Amino acid sequence: MLNLVIVDDHPIIGLALRERLAPYPFNIVGVLHRLEELVSLPVEASAINLWIIDLELGTSNSWALIAQLSALPHPPGIVVYTMHGSPWVKERLTRLNVRYMVDKSDSIEELDNAIRAYFKGEPYASSSFRDNVGSGSLTLRETEVLSLLVKGMSTSEIAHRLNISQNTVQTYRKSLMAKFDVHKVADLISKTRGLV
Repeated sequence: MLNLVIVDDHPIIGLALRERLAPYPFNIVGVLHRLEELVSLPVEASAINLWIIDLELGTSNSWALIAQLSALPHPPGIVVYTMHGSPWVKERLTRLNVRYMVDKSDSIEELDNAIRAYFKGEPYASSSFRDNVGSGSLTLRETEVLSLLVKGMSTSEIAHRLNISQNTVQTYRKSLMAKFDVHKVADLISKTRGLV
């Protein structure tokens, strides 16, 4: 039996995933709703073979957990199960050596496909991740601007913080909105909260 941990802030999703994974040879050692619950796991993180992790966990930082797991001497399998199947997210996950990506808006069979790919040692990206290709990568400056927007800073505050003009900040905002396919800054913030 392989050790598996599910990390999702919605208890009903954790329960549904536990049921969905019952036929597989997994010992589900934890269904966590907050990263602070990691200390309650009955085994060390290095003893977990596969993690299923949602990117958005309220105030918790899934990206930090994924980076820590990827940096282990023998990294476990990580299935990112998220509502954020954008090209930018895929690129960032790929840089962290995440090989299994499933968008929650895709059918649940996509999760089964990712689990089967894990057992075969092959990478897998669900259809939303595969279909959302193109100009999804963010520049370092776009990432900085996005992070400050998510923190609630105004255009003038961002310009002052980054030592750039307000027009330049607006240009970055327009570029970010195009990449995330939104038309309002509020939608951009809503769509990317928890990702930066």
